[in-house]
Amino acid sequence: MRILLLVQLALPCWAQPPRDWQIFTSRPKTYLGTRESGYQSKYSASLTSTPQASASTYALYVQDLDAGHYRGCRIRLSGWLRTRLDGGWAGLWLRADGPKGPPLAFENMQRQSINGVQDWRKYQFEIDIPAQAQSLHYGALLNGLGQIWADNLKLEIIGEAPTGLTEVRKLRILDQPSNLGFEQ
Repeated sequence: MRILLLVQLALPCWAQPPRDWQIFTSRPKTYLGTRESGYQSKYSASLTSTPQASASTYALYVQDLDAGHYRGCRIRLSGWLRTRLDGGWAGLWLRADGPKGPPLAFENMQRQSINGVQDWRKYQFEIDIPAQAQSLHYGALLNGLGQIWADNLKLEIIGEAPTGLTEVRKLRILDQPSNLGFEQ
């Protein structure tokens, strides 16, 4: 039992993240991902900094999605977050990528960042997805030291974005958002 615990602490994140989710860290062994009690559901996803983390490291829960359903639309990403932060900040994030080059659209809530100790609260932002977007990448993030919990993320179309850009070939990732409550 003691050996197993030491092995788990040495990993940057757990071996099996929630289905259809990945964890990305800016540096190895800086964050631990777990599933814990949820706010409105059985489970939430959590990211916790390890002693190797610093104010300049970060971790992301990531889901990759085909942008096809969302091209040319204004969308809202919302979710319930809870934090226990020590000088870091947290939030939801979304990036739209095209066939190559820099992101076509990006938001990470840094301007309205969540700081300190916050109980469960719903956060959201809206973003326009350009017509040439091929993929969306989104989730929750922790920048610096502390812990974040995320539950019941929701990605929804709320209107049309400014248009005029041509469509490009589709990149197949996920067809629809999946496991946003981190139940599996």
